[in-house]
Amino acid sequence: MLRRLVYVAILACNVVVILMALFPRSARIELRPEAIGIEQGGAYLAGLNFKHSVLFTVPTDGVSSRESSRLVLTENGRPFGPARAPHSVVREMGGGAYSHWRNELWFSASNGSDPRNNGRTYVAESRRDVRPAVLAGLAVLDLIAIWFAPPQPDEGRATSGLAAHSARAFGGYARGHGRPGACSAPLASRPLGTGRPQCRLV
Repeated sequence: MLRRLVYVAILACNVVVILMALFPRSARIELRPEAIGIEQGGAYLAGLNFKHSVLFTVPTDGVSSRESSRLVLTENGRPFGPARAPHSVVREMGGGAYSHWRNELWFSASNGSDPRNNGRTYVAESRRDVRPAVLAGLAVLDLIAIWFAPPQPDEGRATSGLAAHSARAFGGYARGHGRPGACSAPLASRPLGTGRPQCRLV
């Protein structure tokens, strides 16, 4: 009973994680003007303190993951870009280019104005991914589930049991001379002149 309960619980965990991966929730931050600082040239810098959880994380670009970010930046509700722009492009070209690097956002206004006082609203939104550690833990649970899987009927054992039952039921036929239908009576006791020997099975 305990084995079956553990197996069902692990199976439920698999279903929940798969659903979370297929239908992820988005994280959203509205950039407040007082939280935006000027970086250099036409680039402005804002911290992105997305709420992380034990199960989810917001992917970002970095030295080892240059194309991991899925962040979309909107200006008055309209997406703009280009995204993943080099910081030098954000500084020198502007035009709405931005870069989500670790927990910070390098960005520029689409018209080259100052986003702190141009009266426009900037919102950063990104999907959240299931943490790799959660997936690794789920793989370990799957191995445990294989161990706790409910036992299947043993066909070999059932076959051997049937064979034993058959041997007991028909064992009498093999007592005489090691073959079914052997006569227990001696040859001299058989009636003469009959076409078939008359014998008694034991």
